[in-house]
Amino acid sequence: MKYLFLLFCSIFFVLDSYGQLIMGTTFNSTTCQETVFDSGGTGAGGPYGLNENQTLTICPNTPGDYISLVWTIFSLDGTNTSTVPNTTNADNITIYNAATADPAFTLGTYYAGDLSAGDVFGANLALNPAGNGCLTIVFNSNNQGVGDFSCTVSCATPCDPPNAIGMIVNADNAAGDSIAICVGETVTFQDNGSTAGPSGLFTLEKWIWQWQDGTDNDTISTGGPITHYFSNPGEYIVQLVVLDDNGCVNSNATDIRVYVSTYPTFIPFPFDTTLCIGESITLNANPTYYDSTWSGFPLSVQNSDNCMEDVTGVVQPTPLAITGFSNIILDNANPDVFSVCVDIEHSFIGDFVLQVQCPTGQIMTLHQQGGGGIDLGSPVTSSAIDCVDPTTFGVPWNYCFDATSTETWVQAVANGNTVANPNGGTSIPSGNYLPVDPLGFAALDGCPINGTWNLLFTDLWGGDDGSIPGWSINFDPALYPPATIFTPTTGGNSDSSYWDLSSPYIASNSADLNTITVTPTIAGSYDYTYFATNNFGCTFDSTITITVDGLTYISAGLDTTMCGGSPIAIGPTDDPCDYRLLLFDSFGDSWNGNTIDITTVAGGTVNYPGPPADSIWITLPMTHGETITLDFNNTGNFIGECEIYLYAPDGSLIYSDGVIGFPNTNPQSVVADCYGGFNFSWTPTANIIGNPNVVNPVVDPPVQTTYTLTSYPVGHPDCITTDDVEVFLGPVLDPGQDTMVSFCLDGMPEDLFTHLAGTPMNTGNWFDPSGNPIAMPVDPGTMVAGLYEYRIDSLTCSLSAFVNVTIIALPINVVLTDVDCYTLNTGSIVLSSPSANSYSNDGGLTFQSMMNFNGLFAGSYDLVLASGLNGAGCTADTTVIIGEPDPLSFTYISPPEVICPDEPIALSVAGTGGNGTYTFNWSNGLGTGIAVNYVPQNTDTLFVNMSEACGSPSIDTFVVISTPAPIVFDYYFDNTTGKDKVEGCSELEFIINNVSYSNGTAQSPVSSLVSTKWDFLGNATKTTNGAANLEHSIEQPGIYSVSVEMTSDYGCNYYGDINNNIEVFELPVAKFMASPNSLSIFSTVATFTDLSQGDPTAWLWTFTGGPIPSSSGDQNPVIKYPEGVPGIFPIELQVWNENACTDATTGTISVLNDVNVYAPNIFTPDGDQFNNTWRVYIDGIDVYDFHLTIYNRWGELVFESFDKDGEWDGTYGNNGKLVPDGNYVWIIDAKDIVNDNRYDFKGTILMMK
Repeated sequence: MKYLFLLFCSIFFVLDSYGQLIMGTTFNSTTCQETVFDSGGTGAGGPYGLNENQTLTICPNTPGDYISLVWTIFSLDGTNTSTVPNTTNADNITIYNAATADPAFTLGTYYAGDLSAGDVFGANLALNPAGNGCLTIVFNSNNQGVGDFSCTVSCATPCDPPNAIGMIVNADNAAGDSIAICVGETVTFQDNGSTAGPSGLFTLEKWIWQWQDGTDNDTISTGGPITHYFSNPGEYIVQLVVLDDNGCVNSNATDIRVYVSTYPTFIPFPFDTTLCIGESITLNANPTYYDSTWSGFPLSVQNSDNCMEDVTGVVQPTPLAITGFSNIILDNANPDVFSVCVDIEHSFIGDFVLQVQCPTGQIMTLHQQGGGGIDLGSPVTSSAIDCVDPTTFGVPWNYCFDATSTETWVQAVANGNTVANPNGGTSIPSGNYLPVDPLGFAALDGCPINGTWNLLFTDLWGGDDGSIPGWSINFDPALYPPATIFTPTTGGNSDSSYWDLSSPYIASNSADLNTITVTPTIAGSYDYTYFATNNFGCTFDSTITITVDGLTYISAGLDTTMCGGSPIAIGPTDDPCDYRLLLFDSFGDSWNGNTIDITTVAGGTVNYPGPPADSIWITLPMTHGETITLDFNNTGNFIGECEIYLYAPDGSLIYSDGVIGFPNTNPQSVVADCYGGFNFSWTPTANIIGNPNVVNPVVDPPVQTTYTLTSYPVGHPDCITTDDVEVFLGPVLDPGQDTMVSFCLDGMPEDLFTHLAGTPMNTGNWFDPSGNPIAMPVDPGTMVAGLYEYRIDSLTCSLSAFVNVTIIALPINVVLTDVDCYTLNTGSIVLSSPSANSYSNDGGLTFQSMMNFNGLFAGSYDLVLASGLNGAGCTADTTVIIGEPDPLSFTYISPPEVICPDEPIALSVAGTGGNGTYTFNWSNGLGTGIAVNYVPQNTDTLFVNMSEACGSPSIDTFVVISTPAPIVFDYYFDNTTGKDKVEGCSELEFIINNVSYSNGTAQSPVSSLVSTKWDFLGNATKTTNGAANLEHSIEQPGIYSVSVEMTSDYGCNYYGDINNNIEVFELPVAKFMASPNSLSIFSTVATFTDLSQGDPTAWLWTFTGGPIPSSSGDQNPVIKYPEGVPGIFPIELQVWNENACTDATTGTISVLNDVNVYAPNIFTPDGDQFNNTWRVYIDGIDVYDFHLTIYNRWGELVFESFDKDGEWDGTYGNNGKLVPDGNYVWIIDAKDIVNDNRYDFKGTILMMK
């Protein structure tokens, strides 16, 4: 249950920072902004302790104020250790309405589970005026179990919520809360009796108008009036929020309804149209069809973004204003609330409390600490949040709380239900969870839906932060109000709807002005406007445009004559009109092999490969009535990219294909219309062959006749124009009948008249195929093949006959095949000609019907062909030559070479002649090929034979390969002939004399030797020029062999070796140590121990500094240095092994200086002969850097000396008076005699007289 001891409104004051009170001892506090924590401190990690008894009194710092506290955590341990029946000593908190723990003013004692976060306590001066508005908290814990508690303290005056009442000036109802208006119409609002809270302590300060139309709220400092307009149709529920001088707002909703008219549809309505002069059109409008209905939900949910500031213990609210519901009181037994959802990102969930507060102040707790360092969403943990810097905000995740989920946030963490977030932390995943409130959603029973809800966030630790961009409440859909529906209506009479009669050429109108008839008499463009006013008082209009064109006259054509009784075509003979064809590729990479065939009368059939890239335009000249045939060929890839568009001469699209799907592969036809959509009719219809309603009909009148063409645009029969054409009858003419003839290209001249069929009249003229007049006869050698016209003209008539002339030309096409192998008969001739039927290759002596002549030898042939069989008819001749390959011959063979034995050489050969496919066969078993590899042992002659497969004569050639005389390795060491071995100590230096020879005879040097490579087998490699000697040294001990590689001037390599004939002895390594390693001037004897390596057999020690002895041949000598002589003295040790190899090393030994001090601690300067003076005895110091001082017990200097042998007789100053008996302090500052070390000695002296 919730404890409300003082009316507390839903507005929380968020201060910059709160103080913190830790209940560790009993104390008082005067404050107005504190957070109280148990003795465990801030955060969720520190519980209070055992056996605590704490008292805290909190008073306001301003007289007359009241202390209020809100529990943010109340988690006491409930363990009862009492042994008395029916009593408990479990952990508890008692609260007093007093400045002391006065039982007369207790507000109750509370145990585990009695209180929860959000419970409020407040001091009440009316009940205890002497309490001064203070609250006292007493906490007790027993010896078992711990827990947590905290609360926030405030002395801000509690809210006394005001009541808001708004109205519309000139509203449509008496209550003043409803109005119907037009879009953009200004509405005036004002306060209608809003009041401050019933306590009378506060005054209204601000009036906030929430328009709910997407525009910003308006805030004013008076009750109005204030104006606003709405830009879109619909229902708007305006809310008035009033704010008093205590910072509190009303919790009631003020539903002021504004209905904004919809726009009429104007459907059906006349369209823009085109008329010709003299046509009429009737325009009808039906306003009852134009009414438009609005339906929707006028609910309003307003939510503010909220940054969770890093303040500790402060309740931070995120308000959610809800309106539009009926007066519903929640009852979650139904349930009424399905879920509460929060968009949140926050680091460390273990220290904050999250709650929902309804408009009555009731609270349901969603989360109350716990969960440790787990995050929500993906927070930015590297920096503190800055509420004005979005870069410090993390990414929120959506979390919902409902009654059916199985775990809370804390339980999800305990069950391991966490995920990694992108910022490196671990978060609870987005989803649905159970609220922690023990009452669940029943904690909200009795709350109204309408009003201001708050999401309350309380952070109890200052080391984390986050943000809540938004949150929502999801109610049972059955609670939502039904949709609002309204329809502004327009009347049908002229006072509500009408055509504007001021427009021109209105011939008539209906009584209600909803219908008019328009008859324009002048070409132009004219607008006609219709107005409609609905019951909201809103006037709308719609306008159409009528375009009036002049009459279009189409000519019937020129008068004509029908000759010889042959029917003729009449009508206009205008130039062709251009159709435009667009071939398009939607991907822009051509038609990828697809094509289209376009067939027209003028162009025939043309195949187009489509666009080279994305598009290509093609112009098609057409005559009216002709057909365009389009035939798409799907011969490529990506057919779906191919699109086809055909445009008429006026630019309108009349055909398209492939825009959706694939183009049609069946031929498609379009009839050309060069007049742009006209109807045609001819009269009289008698003697018109075929359709009289085409633009160019064929007529066959028996007498001279006048034909009339009537035309008008399609759909406009009132726009008629007419034109006439006269058809005359002409005389009868006979040019004969058409024939076909053939002439030889070299034949005699011909008169074509003799070749006409029938009974031609001889009064005509001849024209060649180009239409040029010609005279007979004509020469077949100069005339062209084609139609020759014989034309007879008389008056206006003209008739023709045609002779189709074919010229027989015998162009000779010869395909020769030369002989492919020298001396063979593999040649052939293939003759061809379009008109040839017999062929000869011997100048016409013999003919054959076959075009091929095979099995021919190389030579010259006289060819003849004839158009008839066996040489008859037209003939043609030519001479050809059949060639053959050249005889075989060598063009290259590798030149003679001198080469090293066993070294391969590449040999090659090349030839020419023949058919180019050769076989080269080498001797010495080298096989066949253009190139072979040969490894000579001695000088040799190699032969090669060249042949080809076709059988022509083969040929031979040869090449000589020689090898040089070998070089034999020989040597001796150190310029001593015959010395074949050398030895010595490490870093052995020696000379190898190179005395190699060739041709079996020793020579020095060998002239053919270019270089010698000496390989000491892992020690070193050197190269010398020619037969030069080698100088070399070896440091590493061992026995060495040498591998020798000699290279001649031919590049041949010869090898030799020196086996184990070089030996290098190991050097000893001299090393020693002294014991002791340093001496003092008082102890100067040292023993030197030999530590040398390499088995030395002899030693020589050399010592400096005056020791005895100064040298020694012993292995481990003992040496004595002079006493009292400090210094650093060199030592040298040289050793030899059995191979006389030697090594030496040096070192030093130090004779150190010792400083000895002796100072007596008492003397008696009493004048007898004993112990009358005091001095120090010191050795090992620099006598020129000595300072002695003596001080009495007050620190006064009584004696000073720079002489190490100086004595003090007990006097002070120049008067020679003895100092008093007692203790005196002496101090010596001295420098070492050998180095710069300084010494500081101190002591005391007892002087007794």
